[in-house]
Order: sequence, then C-alpha cells, then structure tokens
Amino acid sequence: MKVTVSKYLNVRVGEPRLDAPNYQYLAPGSILEVDGKLYNGQDYEGNSLWYKDLAGNYYWSGGILDPSFKPNIWEQFKIDKFWWFKDYNLDKVWKSSNKGSKIKVAILDTGLSLPHSDLDVNSITLQDVTDSDSTEDWTGHGTHVCGILNAAHNTKGVYGLAPNVDLYFAKVTNDIVGDSLDFLVKGIDWAVANSVDIISISKGFQNDSNLLKAAISRAAKSNILIVCAAGNKLHNTHVDIDFPARYSETISVGGILRNKKVLGDTINTNQTDIFAPGFEVLSTFKKNSYKKLSGSSQAAPFVAGLAALLLSKIRKNNPKFKAIDLKDHLLSTSDNQSFGKVVNPLNAINNTP
Repeated sequence: MKVTVSKYLNVRVGEPRLDAPNYQYLAPGSILEVDGKLYNGQDYEGNSLWYKDLAGNYYWSGGILDPSFKPNIWEQFKIDKFWWFKDYNLDKVWKSSNKGSKIKVAILDTGLSLPHSDLDVNSITLQDVTDSDSTEDWTGHGTHVCGILNAAHNTKGVYGLAPNVDLYFAKVTNDIVGDSLDFLVKGIDWAVANSVDIISISKGFQNDSNLLKAAISRAAKSNILIVCAAGNKLHNTHVDIDFPARYSETISVGGILRNKKVLGDTINTNQTDIFAPGFEVLSTFKKNSYKKLSGSSQAAPFVAGLAALLLSKIRKNNPKFKAIDLKDHLLSTSDNQSFGKVVNPLNAINNTP
C-alpha cells in the first residue's frame, strides 16, 4: 500500500520507537510503500500508531498522509490503558445513570483546540473572557481537562466521565499574559449567569483575593457545586492548597496514583477534601491528538464529571435537588485512606439520596 509522507519522517529500524536506530529520513511528499497495517509502538504527540514497510522498518503514522486509509483510532486506546476506567467501575456507573443528561457543567480553563474528533462543543456555549484573539487552546491543558469530563463515547478515542452534559466552556487564560485572577472571576460570573449546575476549575493561585472570594460566594449562593484542583507543588514551596480550592464553598480535589497513593507533586494537606485519579490520564489534546498528563488538574474534572452523573440520576426523582449538596454526598460515599478521602464512584451512584 502506498502512502504519502506529510512531514520529515525518520526511518526506524527494528522497532516502532523514537530511540530505535535510524539510517535516513524521508522528506514531505515522498511516496512510501507499507504493508497496510498499523502497529502499536512508542507514543509521540499523543499518537502511538506506526506503519511498517516490507523490509521491517517502522514509520510514525503522525507523519504520514493517507486519505484512503482511515484506521479506527480506538485501536491505540486498548481498554487496559484506562486504569481509571476499570479500577473505578465506570462502566457500571454509566449503566446506573444517563451519563449526565440535562446537567449544565462549566469548565474554566486555557481554551479548546477544535475541531477534535472526541469533542462536540456548541459554539454558543464556548466563551473567551480574556480578550484573546480566539478560544483556541495554545497549551493543550483546557482541551485535556475537557476530554476527561466530556469526551464523546463514539469508539474513536477516550471516554469522558459525563459525555451527555450540556457543556459550557470559558477560556480564562489570555494568549499573552497568561492566567489572571480577574479572568477567572469573569469566567465564574459567566458560568453563574448561564445558570450552570457545576463548575470545574483546574486553575489556582497561592494568593487570596477578595474579588475571587466574592465570585465563589456568588456561585455558591446560586447552589452551584464548585470543583477545584487543589494544586501542584512548585519547587516544594507551596504549603497550602491553591485558591479557589481553599475556600470552604468549593470541593478541593487532589490527584492519586493507581495504587491510591498521593501523586508526588500534588499539594497534600488536610485542606484537600477528596482525591481522584490523576496519574498519566490519557485524554484529548491540541491538534486533534491525545496525551497523558498527571496532576490535580486531571483529578478535578473526574470529580466534576462524577458529580454530573450523580445529579442527573438524583433529579429524575428529585428535580429540585441542589447541586451544591453533592459535596456532602461525595465525601460520605468516599473511601477513607490515611491521607484523606478517595472518590468511590460506584458507591456514590448506588447510594444517591
């Protein structure tokens, strides 16, 4: 089968890996003869699929254009890679819920890299509050967070916790100046104005702010559940979790490893309300790709997504149930560990009020 090289591409000898021997590179426009199959190999830029020629040499598929051959991208996402899927019984949780239907969730982050085959975001509910040129995500952080919560169940990539929610997304990171308390405040107020049920924030600051505190208070008074990443250590200088996670009106989330131990760079104090999967979480990334990232930033949308599933189920019988009251339910149904509480999705969904 003939394919076209789309970017400078190294010829790897013997193994589909970046460190395998390389004897030459192919320039864009080169025609390459391959055996027509895709092989799992080393991940690069969120893509671990490789082609092989008849001589046994490997070529990273991200550097090859083949309009006639469209592999099912799910092949690179074998279920055994999703430890947070299996270990936390998400398949059973989804069977007991309608995947977040009729629940409005706002994510406040760096923007979204669209289009993406796993993300279906309504442009009407996508907002930039930073006066940037667009809602584009230049770091990939916001796109990654969004996929954890809302990636479609379309057999093409990763699974989001709550794919059926009504998603609202505010870009709160300016393209030039970066993060700002003012931008985050604007994002929170935008979410409140749109009457969302849940806000997921994977941003934080070590310094308190009266403006930020007031914005969080306004959201809480609107009965919104505010889920915030506890934050990550910076050169071991951070002693307390970040704001707004430090406010009592929020539920603060730390990241854990698969063995349910705290991530090394997660700020771990008694201020952290709950812990959730945050290690090498594979999710959507910029330029329609996928990437593994770790941190409390990844744990927060996991909890926010679970909260959406719970709220959707509860409101079937109790339409007036307040989202903010989910904090107590999430904590009471969690597993107690020496360092704090670990989220238990199946227990939470099976014991909804």
